[in-house]
Amino acid sequence: MATRKGGVSLPERPHNSSSSDGILSRVSSKISESPIIYQGKRAASDAGFVAKKLLKSTGKAAWIAGTTFLILVVPLIIEMDREQQFNELELQQASLLGAPPKVDDFSWNWTGSIRNHSGEVVYKCEGYWF
Repeated sequence: MATRKGGVSLPERPHNSSSSDGILSRVSSKISESPIIYQGKRAASDAGFVAKKLLKSTGKAAWIAGTTFLILVVPLIIEMDREQQFNELELQQASLLGAPPKVDDFSWNWTGSIRNHSGEVVYKCEGYWF
């Protein structure tokens, strides 16, 4: 027993813990060594591995989709915007010169209808295509 001046002294703990483990440490070691815990740890490890692989493949797919979009679609969008600006400039110049606005040669009227099984028209729509 250690002696101290003033106060209460507690007995020292033995350093050899294997022979006199407490009940809590024995129960926790039994639980941590159980096959159910082992299977749970293994399942969690496998789930982490699958998630890592999935994230890697998803990242690769996103990279492929993004670069394909940049190479194929962005130039198309830029060209369409350039064409629209050119057409607006043409219309503006024509209106300044007093010419009537140009009507596209390829506009037409279209009619569509939906018929039921007996041939009656149940929906009809009309419009213009420019």
